Amino acid sequence: MRFKGLDLNLLVVLDALLSERGLTAAARRINLSQPAMSAAVARLRD
Repeated sequence: MRFKGLDLNLLVVLDALLSERGLTAAARRINLSQPAMSAAVARLRD
């Protein structure tokens, strides 16, 4: 895994996803829109 370009805000996204077990609920928890959450998940996959 490469850490140089890692956005630490994505750890907040991952934590919310693991806690809420759903994209929409996780987005609500961290006050993101669903499209923004989807984009963050896509960045996590890269």
